[in-house]
Amino acid sequence: MKGLTFIFLIVTLAIGFDSYKVRVPYPGGYVSAMVTVPDAPRYAEGAPIVLFLPGGTTGGGSMMTDSSYANRGVIYIAFLLPGNSVGADSTTGIWDFRGIFCYDAIAAVMAYACGDSDDIAGGTIDDSAGCPVCTGIVGLL
Repeated sequence: MKGLTFIFLIVTLAIGFDSYKVRVPYPGGYVSAMVTVPDAPRYAEGAPIVLFLPGGTTGGGSMMTDSSYANRGVIYIAFLLPGNSVGADSTTGIWDFRGIFCYDAIAAVMAYACGDSDDIAGGTIDDSAGCPVCTGIVGLL
């Protein structure tokens, strides 16, 4: 009896992406964020949005891009929590161990992602993304 051979081929399609930095106003000043945008949105009506919120009790946040989401047609937003900086990027305010200042910053970035607020330059995510945005589909990661 002959054995069967199975061959699995995994193909990753790189759609491509762009990114931009933005400062979003909040009661403590502004939140610095990095927005990674796909070349083509996942859905005909636009690209859904994922906000990256790192866990833990130390100060934090990120200004990293993530092409794995862009490759799937999703906008990825990473941001710095109050009182934190990475290189020349920083978020104003005081690190309060994920207290009310952090909640305010998260809410401000969520409102920007949902199209309900402008950045400090007066632009919306729709103005800056360069692709259609589905502001009705926003989640936290």
